[in-house]
Amino acid sequence: MISVVTGGRPSPSIDGVRRVEQALIESITDSTSVPAIATGPHGRIKATNEAADALLGLDPETAVGRPCHEVLAARDIFGNLLCHEKCAIRNMAEQQEPICPFLMTIGSPGGSLRQVSCSVLTLPGAQGPILIHLLRPEPSPADVAGAEREGDVRTGAGDRSGVTRGETPAEGVPEDDRGLTPRELETLRFLAQRKSPKEIATAFGVSLATSRNHVQRVLRKLSVHSQAEAVAFALRNGLV
Repeated sequence: MISVVTGGRPSPSIDGVRRVEQALIESITDSTSVPAIATGPHGRIKATNEAADALLGLDPETAVGRPCHEVLAARDIFGNLLCHEKCAIRNMAEQQEPICPFLMTIGSPGGSLRQVSCSVLTLPGAQGPILIHLLRPEPSPADVAGAEREGDVRTGAGDRSGVTRGETPAEGVPEDDRGLTPRELETLRFLAQRKSPKEIATAFGVSLATSRNHVQRVLRKLSVHSQAEAVAFALRNGLV
């Protein structure tokens, strides 16, 4: 069940448009278990689903109708403000530019921060595009550490070389002085070949979550904001 903004007593024509928009929102939001938030043309929340309410600790009765940037207050992985009144993502949608998935950090119940991968779907609206934000939580460092420990227990592995269960070391590749492990250097080389995290996961024989974690570690260690910047940095510095 989702919560949808309602107005006063709209005219029949406007009411009809709103019903269509509501049906579009519900067809996507109700059909996914991924946390989802729908925003209208003025950046105010039109709908949330139960997964989003749980992830963000929202009360749908009070969240609906609020500006999205106030609710998410998202920042990038380096702490720079992403969500604000002049939303760059909404501007891209209005300009009909493609919106690629991106990482951001949001608050969660208890005051802790959580990194999520955000994909944005754009729907036509009577007064402007409707944006459906799909927020896929990324594994936390504790989750990754726990998974690696579990892998060590299952395989009897005792070494801490940075190679997790299901991975093989990158032969002949020394650890870079910027702190990149052999596996992270291999990840960077795959990025330079325009491989997606899913393709990298297949190449390494690991899960998509683990592959994404490799990519994010590369970005953090190189102090860049995107995969394109990481590749440009690597080419300039002879890492690939």
